Formats: sequence, C-alpha cells, structure tokens
Amino acid sequence: MLKSSICFFKKAINIDKNHPWAYHGAGRAYHFLKQYDVALAHYNKSISLNKNNTVAWHWKGRTLIQLGMLDDAEKALRTAMNNTIGRKNSDAQIARINQDLARVRELKAEISNDKSIPTQIIVQGDNSAPINIGGNQANDDAVINRSPVKNSGEPVFKSDSSNELCSWIVDSELTNIS
Repeated sequence: MLKSSICFFKKAINIDKNHPWAYHGAGRAYHFLKQYDVALAHYNKSISLNKNNTVAWHWKGRTLIQLGMLDDAEKALRTAMNNTIGRKNSDAQIARINQDLARVRELKAEISNDKSIPTQIIVQGDNSAPINIGGNQANDDAVINRSPVKNSGEPVFKSDSSNELCSWIVDSELTNIS
C-alpha cells in the first residue's frame, strides 16, 4: 500500500512539480518504509516550496530523529512549533511536536550519560583557557561537547597557535583538567 501511494505522489509531482503536499506525502510514505534519507529529501523539497509548512517541518524533525541527527531534529521541530503557535485549532499539533521535542531531549540525555562515549573538548582562542569538566567551569572561548569519536582516549592536538582550533579527546571518566 505504501509503495502504491508513492506511485501516486510521484504522478502528482510530475503533474505539478511545485506542489509542496505531493512532496510531503511522498516523504511520509518513504518515512514509514524506513527510507529516511529519501523521506528527508522530500520534506526538504516540500519546505523549499512552502517554508511555513508546519507538518513538513514536523515530519522532517521526526525523520532526523530516526537518522540520529538530534540537533537538526530539534531545530526542525522548533521551526514546526513556531509555525504552529497562534494558528486556529493547533493544540493537537503542538502536543505532538512537544512529544517529539521531549524524545529528542531524552535521546540527548542518554548520549550525555553514556560513559562509553568519550568527552571531546574544543578550545578556540586562548589554548590556556581554564576548563574543568567536573566543576562546569569554562570561559567564553571554551566549548565542552560530548560526542562519539573514533579514537577514544587518544589525545589529538590540531594547533600550535593560540588563535587556531585545538581539540583533545579525553577519557569520559576524567573529571578535572587543569
């Protein structure tokens, strides 16, 4: 049934290449077939044709969650929310978007609590900037970001100049750097 709906949406797109709902519908069908990259391309096309398409923004966010692109998912969901607030009969849509935003927060929390993922610290500007992971100390030039990296525990230094980007990968159990 989903594959036949894709066929109909493709026919609609061939009739009118500027119809955002045809692209959105195809995106939904591909989403349910778990072809998330193809779905995302269709949502992006739908949004390019109608930037205020709340439903396309919402489903783009849902698809980005499935792809593990949580920051992008959150941005898409927030755009959907901004496009929805103040519209007539929007309470149900707002509730669904809020559920998906909560899911993004849950997934981000799971990642940040995963001790198997090393902590990556990026210092831009003054390489001697104080950083204290345990005490949450960081100045304007320091960004602390927990993200998966391939060479866990291996120090990586990308600069010998205080004005360039430096990056160290440290053990996630480490609580203090001075």
